[in-house]
Amino acid sequence: MFGRLPLSCLVLVSCLGVLAVGEVPCISISLAGEHPSKETIEEFTLPAIELPSSLHFEAPDGREIQISAGTYGLFSDQPSTLTLLPESDSAPTTIRAEEIILAEELSAPVARILIENDQTTHLLLLLPTGQGLEAIGSVSQVTSRGNFSFNRKASASAISQTLTTPNTSVASSSIQREAVIGKSPGETLIPDGLPTGLPGQAPFGVRVLGVVYDPKAPNRQGLRELVNRPEILRQTITAAWESSRSNTCDDLRARLGQGDLIYSGVTLYDLVCNMGEITDFAMQSQGPSSVVLHLNIPGNYLEFTSTTPSALGSYADPRFSVRYDLRVMLTLSISGGDRLIRVQKAAASIQNAKLDSHGLVGDLILTLGNFFTNGKLTPLAESALNSARVDLTRQVSTKIEPANALLKTPPGMTYAGRWVRRNTLIIVYAPLPGPLPLQNGWVAGTIRWKKEYGATNPPSCSGLSFRSTVQTGPAPLEDPDTGSVGPPPTKIIDGSTTAGPFLEQGGEYTCAYKVAGLFAGIPNTVQGQARGLTTALQSNNQFLVTGIKMAPKGWNGRINPTPGTAGKDFSLDLFMTSPGVAVITGKQFVTPKNPGDPAPFRRVIQSSVKRQSGIFQQTPTLRR
Repeated sequence: MFGRLPLSCLVLVSCLGVLAVGEVPCISISLAGEHPSKETIEEFTLPAIELPSSLHFEAPDGREIQISAGTYGLFSDQPSTLTLLPESDSAPTTIRAEEIILAEELSAPVARILIENDQTTHLLLLLPTGQGLEAIGSVSQVTSRGNFSFNRKASASAISQTLTTPNTSVASSSIQREAVIGKSPGETLIPDGLPTGLPGQAPFGVRVLGVVYDPKAPNRQGLRELVNRPEILRQTITAAWESSRSNTCDDLRARLGQGDLIYSGVTLYDLVCNMGEITDFAMQSQGPSSVVLHLNIPGNYLEFTSTTPSALGSYADPRFSVRYDLRVMLTLSISGGDRLIRVQKAAASIQNAKLDSHGLVGDLILTLGNFFTNGKLTPLAESALNSARVDLTRQVSTKIEPANALLKTPPGMTYAGRWVRRNTLIIVYAPLPGPLPLQNGWVAGTIRWKKEYGATNPPSCSGLSFRSTVQTGPAPLEDPDTGSVGPPPTKIIDGSTTAGPFLEQGGEYTCAYKVAGLFAGIPNTVQGQARGLTTALQSNNQFLVTGIKMAPKGWNGRINPTPGTAGKDFSLDLFMTSPGVAVITGKQFVTPKNPGDPAPFRRVIQSSVKRQSGIFQQTPTLRR
């Protein structure tokens, strides 16, 4: 039996309101006190996970927390936290978590473990509310805890795999990341006066996402949902069509009732027109800034009487009716600003037209093959309908304005793109780029050079240089389903370097360095550069040209100076080019791979080394 939940668990309404279904017992206590009597204890169930080994997590206040292997029930009673309740009577542990959304709804709460690599593990609590929580743990206390956007495949197959896999480690997830910022759970951003849609209808609406970006932690970029209106386009288009149906019939009657329109002596009169309702909606992306809405309107009806080019009177005029389906393509342009959606054009086509007669004369005409069956009526009707499309576009333009007011660019953000997914228009806004911080940051440490590489010349690190790369804004979103992004915008700066002389320390030469001019308070990726050659080595009568490469030692080259960071070392190592190729300060000298007489090759290399060798000169033989 699991231990008692602390009093704070009661902040959660029945443990998120879903604890009647789960795997592991959870006990909720009354408000009477910390130690209720047995009569005040009510049993629930919690979804559970089993940690196969001890993991390190981050507490809500940023401290390191180690959680031992074992079985735990999962719940949350505070935003952005996940609480693990051990099966024993031990106290629960609360860790920091990210709020997430699900690609599909679940019928019951689910707890899962996802293994990113041999160091990083993700804990997930997925809820039927369409939300969840994700926490990242690591085997080693000093190991980076990975990325919240790893391997996001929000697909039906993935969620099916997650729910049918036994509750152990699984390799994929059916969730996509969303850091919900600026609104409480359950809070709506929908203003009054807009319909909310009918239950059970397929989506045909708009979803607005905002990029979550913190320049102090750019690798944790995510998405938050600003607006989710799965029915707003269906409602808007339906309302526009209802308002334009009568005008469309008026235009159709006026156009088809013109004299001699089909043949000389043939005029349609007493026209009856009924337009059907939109039954099917589909959405298609078109180009970088347009979306086409495909509307199916079946069950349309047109009835009319026709004069005939004969001496017979009007009593002999046949009467006909046509039943047909209507297909409408409505093209919308999508752009930023206060009017996100604009109507470009509409086009109508008739399908499945069936002509029927009302009376003997009409039957005879149909039997003999008349002017209605030669294909002239359909294009004339389509032309009439397309002449009436102006009213439909006008109605949609009017009806879409409340939606545009809802979807307009949020303050401090800019339009970042649009996608069409599952008959839903997805709009993404990203933060406007802000000013970079002051360049008063610095990094310092030691540069290490193996003594076996030979003595240094000149005897200092002054020939080395450093540059820093910072991210200046959010990475462009490539897919809102997976959360994948493209290369982020960056700025490269050359740091101001000061360095001391090389000193002999054991088996190394070392020198102290300091790089100033870095952007303080945001991550800087620092790279060292060594200019020129180091030496040319002779081996088996063949010269191999070696250069130096500089790499961080004991860290990954990424720092967040506030304003400075010390103890960041670099190591210098030699690398060799292919035999017969000498790389000298950006120039390339190519000689035969196996020269018969190495003397000319030797003279070229030795001359170049003497003139442009850079900071190091070396004489010992280096093993290949």
